[in-house]
Amino acid sequence: MSDVLLIERRGHTTIFTLNRPHTLNAYNEDLTAAVADAMADFDADPDQYIGIITGAGDKAFCSGADLINRSAPAGRRPGEREDASFTQMFGIGRVGKPMIAAVNGLAVGGGVEIALNCDFRVASDQSWFGLFEPKRGILPGVAVHLLPRNIAFGDAAYALLTAERIPAEEALRMGIVQKVVPHDELLDTCLRMADEMAKLSQLSLQAIKRVMGVHKNALIREGVELYAELMARIFAAGDVPEGMAAFAEKRDPVFKNRWSGQ
Repeated sequence: MSDVLLIERRGHTTIFTLNRPHTLNAYNEDLTAAVADAMADFDADPDQYIGIITGAGDKAFCSGADLINRSAPAGRRPGEREDASFTQMFGIGRVGKPMIAAVNGLAVGGGVEIALNCDFRVASDQSWFGLFEPKRGILPGVAVHLLPRNIAFGDAAYALLTAERIPAEEALRMGIVQKVVPHDELLDTCLRMADEMAKLSQLSLQAIKRVMGVHKNALIREGVELYAELMARIFAAGDVPEGMAAFAEKRDPVFKNRWSGQ
């Protein structure tokens, strides 16, 4: 077990806690590797039925990739992503057992995408969501594929195109989360749900998840190919460095807003 990912087993339920609270649980290479290993181990354990993912502390579920720390995963350059596996967020979306996201605080960028890779989401009334990538001049690499598959198209477009902060109750209305509970009741609520699910046929639950996965992943390869093509064009246009610099300097970006060659 890594100190960046805490793992606790309670009966047939495994709780995975992203444990980098000093970075608002942003993920770096150590955390992503730990998550990938933990998901594989959990999936292979016949005595563990339900997984819960949450974040350490009271402020954040996950703030996405650690853009400040040099050890953060830099992301592949355009054209390097050959398949859709990156949309599964370090193996979370590949798990064949039910996964619950216990969203205990802010979920931004990759944090939203981790939650979307779970089967459903329970949120603290203090939580909020944000897909701020357009402020950096880039695309939400996973949410752009998964959000329109989880909620109504107009609500997905609103979240993706406005880059606005979405509070828990609005996320509930939109269908991003399925339940909002008082902050101090979040984990207990998720554990009660997991205990009830553990009483069901696990073969049934796993089979249901496999069938639902056909719909969730339909045409995702085509979407990923288009994403890679457009990301290459965005990088070539030159607005990405300005977006990243503006983020680091805590100022509004000044984009050229011109495709390369225009």
